[in-house]
Amino acid sequence: MTRVLLVCIFTGVIHSIDALYYSSRIAAVRVRKLGIALTLFNFLIILARGANTIQAPITGSLVDQAMVGYTHQVPAAVLMSLAWRFRYIIFSATIGSILGALLVPSFIQVFTRVLSIFEREASVMKLFLRMFRFRTYRVLVESVRKPQVKRPDEHEKSTIPKGFLIANVIVVAVYTTGVLSTIYSGALIPVFRLTADNLSGVVNVIATILLVIMVDPMIALTTDRAIAGERSEHDVKVMVWYLVAGKIIGTLIAQIVFLPASGVIASVAMVINKPGVMLHPASLLQFFPRLF
Repeated sequence: MTRVLLVCIFTGVIHSIDALYYSSRIAAVRVRKLGIALTLFNFLIILARGANTIQAPITGSLVDQAMVGYTHQVPAAVLMSLAWRFRYIIFSATIGSILGALLVPSFIQVFTRVLSIFEREASVMKLFLRMFRFRTYRVLVESVRKPQVKRPDEHEKSTIPKGFLIANVIVVAVYTTGVLSTIYSGALIPVFRLTADNLSGVVNVIATILLVIMVDPMIALTTDRAIAGERSEHDVKVMVWYLVAGKIIGTLIAQIVFLPASGVIASVAMVINKPGVMLHPASLLQFFPRLF
């Protein structure tokens, strides 16, 4: 249970940072410095990726422990227990996304000040040393803002494309469950477990392609237009609100996608190793649960 708790904590941190990443666009619009904003936020992204690097092998160990003594087929009771552990991990992604959403208004205030300081100091090292000053903690306390639960509302209407927002939900769902499904699929097909594990790269590529083609360009375009004065800061706020809300929804959808995705990955691993099984597709149904 300690492993599960540790993975849940790392997962929560990762998704909190991902949620806050969207809000960096609002800070960028306020100071009119998108490049600096993204550069500074990359430090937090590095922390998130570091947490992900530590999390992955620990998550894999959950499957290893469950499969001890089973070389060809893992009993249904063991698989069910393992699946619930993975569901806890996915739920921690939802909790992390909600926490990140609640911190968005405060983060915008802090990040806006950080951008102004960095532009004045022009040194990451000096910015880092400022963290150890007492005044910094006072500023952090002063920057705390009430969480924004309701959609930003003004007289002007937003023109954020709905297709872009739906794509964001899909990307989040795939990203949240992608690696977890591939790791879990190794328990469904122990003989070809290595093949299944290596399919995580394919899943991540699909999510990345969707992100690069359908989500990132619209985020960048809306932000750039706001900085140029062609759109209002309100539009960016609405966009961020929908993106963060979509992230929370995406992690919830990941709960539904988790087991079917694991079944698909196990089936693909079987087909790769035994192409002849395609002549008997019914044999692949063994990897799909009756109740998702």
